[in-house]
Amino acid sequence: MFQVVNIFNLKPNDTKNQRTSENLREKTCSLRNQRISEKRRVH
Repeated sequence: MFQVVNIFNLKPNDTKNQRTSENLREKTCSLRNQRISEKRRVH
């Protein structure tokens, strides 16, 4: 909910926030992939 509100409150020239949010998304995705690969390694 909070993230959605932030996205709607973004100004057109506020690309820094957009970039940080994208970086965060990439980090979470990479973390998830890391966990999946670790699980595969264990099995």
